Amino acid sequence: MKNWLQRLAASNLKCNTPIRIEYPMTQRAYQQITEMERHAIALGLQQGLSQSAIARALGRHKSTISRECQRNGGAHGYISKYAQQRSDRRRRFARPLPKLHRDGALFQLVCDHLRQRWSPQQIAGHLKNLHPHDRRQSVSHESIYTCIYAQPRGELKRSWCRVCAWLAPSAGRAPREWTDAQRCSR
Repeated sequence: MKNWLQRLAASNLKCNTPIRIEYPMTQRAYQQITEMERHAIALGLQQGLSQSAIARALGRHKSTISRECQRNGGAHGYISKYAQQRSDRRRRFARPLPKLHRDGALFQLVCDHLRQRWSPQQIAGHLKNLHPHDRRQSVSHESIYTCIYAQPRGELKRSWCRVCAWLAPSAGRAPREWTDAQRCSR
């Protein structure tokens, strides 16, 4: 279909009539309206097009365009710049921050314990003992693992790789520099 559109556009370059490409309405998974589509909606509304015509031109359902105009239209009509800002703000505040976000004190505490070669299970147990009634100050070991692997080049991953190398020696025996206390704590 793309080649057909390119040939059509190339053949119509010589005439003075504008080319209007309408995307076919197809069943697809819902995608957020992009900034370019918001610009197209604003231009269509300024030109006096109906919401149905704008929807056909963008390959969207007319209720999607109607909902977008109701949500993000202001007192001065639909302005794409402000509509994008409102959408970004709603998306940012739609979910609360995770317990282990990079700027939080809990993240720093987990990083410190990983640097001290604590396992995620030990950290989770320690936090649960420190704050037995405050769920905001405790975190599960699964959350720590998820945070470690979600940040491929992050600080947690580096710390955890050092811990794993320390916990799993290559020859299957304890290195000579381990003390008796370290052997017993394993």
